[in-house]
Amino acid sequence: MPRLSPTPITLTERQGAVLERWARSQAKAYRLVQRATLIKEMAGGANNREVAGRTKRSRSTVRLWRSRWVAASPRLAVAEQEGGEEQLLSNLREEILSDE
Repeated sequence: MPRLSPTPITLTERQGAVLERWARSQAKAYRLVQRATLIKEMAGGANNREVAGRTKRSRSTVRLWRSRWVAASPRLAVAEQEGGEEQLLSNLREEILSDE
């Protein structure tokens, strides 16, 4: 049976810049930094196995965060199109990458 490709992640320039800052941050919570790194890797076109290998996370963890980001992408797009303030957008991104 052929393997299905994971749902691609496309980041806006604004989202990419924020995730890049968070991935390099020493002030943000460790989990948020790790999740930002996962999303950046996924947006680079890597599949779940590749991302898991590069980030030393399990494939199930990578799948979880890919699906969460994909599910939340429409909310992010609407918030950005409506010209949301950067702080509100940042809060929304943090909410998406936080534990449920």
